[in-house]
Order: sequence, then structure tokens, then C-alpha cells
Amino acid sequence: ETEEHAQQAVQWLDELHLLDDAEVAAQIVRSGAAKGYGAARIRQMLYEKKIPRELWDEALAELPEQDDAIDAFLQKRFRGRQPDRTEIRRAADALLRRGHAWGDIRRALERYDPDFPEE
Repeated sequence: ETEEHAQQAVQWLDELHLLDDAEVAAQIVRSGAAKGYGAARIRQMLYEKKIPRELWDEALAELPEQDDAIDAFLQKRFRGRQPDRTEIRRAADALLRRGHAWGDIRRALERYDPDFPEE
């Protein structure tokens, strides 16, 4: 390619905000949140995309509270029935793999079942 074509390509990519790491980081956070991922999983996504770490905190500040995502996951998983201990453990494990914090998961399980056992 010629120098002129290369400059045009860079300008075009810049106009589309494809060279803006901060915007890409924000897009990754929005995408991860829409998929129901927690902060830890979204951090992993930012790492995989080689987004500079100094941009992570600002992008993650836009992450909405995860209570609704966790509650929706549990309702879909349990389908309105009372789960046994094994199902609860499996659901909690799945939420941990999705990047949610144990404290958030525990609070959601207590909202789902007020008699959730202390462990």
C-alpha cells in the first residue's frame, strides 16, 4: 500500500472509533454486562483483548449492579421450584465461572430463598 492509502485507512478506522482503546473497553463492558457476566469475567475479556490496564477501572465503573443479572440467572436456572443443595451449589459455581463475586451470589441466594443455610 502507499503511504496515502495507509493514512486514509488509519483515518477511517479512527472515525469509526476502532483505534480508541477507551471506547473499545467501554464496549466490552457493555457487551459482557448484556451477556450477564460479572466484573471478574469482564476483566478477563479486557485482558484477552489487550486493553491497557489503566483503562479498565474507568470502563468497569460503567458496569451496572449485578443483582438483576444474578437474580435472572437463578430464576431461569431454578424455574420457580425450590432447588436442593446440589442445584444451589451448581448454580453458585456457574455464577462464579461467569465472574460474579461470592458476596453478590450469596445475597441473591438469600433473596431467592430466605431460609438459605449459613455456610
